[in-house]
Amino acid sequence: MSSFTYTILSYGVYVEIFCAIIAFIYGRNSNIKMVRVFVAYLLLVPIIECTAGIITDLGYENNQWLYNILGVAEITAISILIGFNLRKRSLKNLVLLCFGLGILVVIADIIFIGPPFFKTYLNHAFGLHSLLILIIAFVYLFDLIISEDYMTIKRNLLSWVCLALILYHACTIPFTIISNYYNSVFKNEDLIYLIQGLASIIMYALFSIEFLWNRKKLSI
Repeated sequence: MSSFTYTILSYGVYVEIFCAIIAFIYGRNSNIKMVRVFVAYLLLVPIIECTAGIITDLGYENNQWLYNILGVAEITAISILIGFNLRKRSLKNLVLLCFGLGILVVIADIIFIGPPFFKTYLNHAFGLHSLLILIIAFVYLFDLIISEDYMTIKRNLLSWVCLALILYHACTIPFTIISNYYNSVFKNEDLIYLIQGLASIIMYALFSIEFLWNRKKLSI
């Protein structure tokens, strides 16, 4: 890994820690349904990152199981947060279906496709998770647009959370595919780490800005 890529990933952890602190301060007084589940996930992110770094520094290469846990936590927290704040029952059921499919794919990846959960990152499962999270985010925006409260999008925290999720996952999916091809040809993983690091910094920075901007004028 190049020094520049390592620096980007390090800054990414700092942004995640800052976001977790801001989310914790905001989440205690929020009236959004199940926002504390999302806040708990944001607190888990830097804990996983720091723990993975410590494991690596101790000389153990196997820290992928931590990111597998984080991947499951991500789709769980987002599904709960969005699902509980949807108005239409049919859209709630769609989010539930996406969540169920995401968990089934993790189980299938462990049993039929990939190595054990605690040894290797589940690429197939979490690649699909990115698509499912995109669907869930678009479902919330669709629900907001067709409802009578569509005029509140600009000051609705969850709408900006969804936009940040869309930006991250829509960017990383195609670039990850390109990077995987690049890695298979040139045997260099720097590109995928760099793209994911930059996209992660942007997403968590947006989360932080959203929490700060909406801390006194929330509308759901």
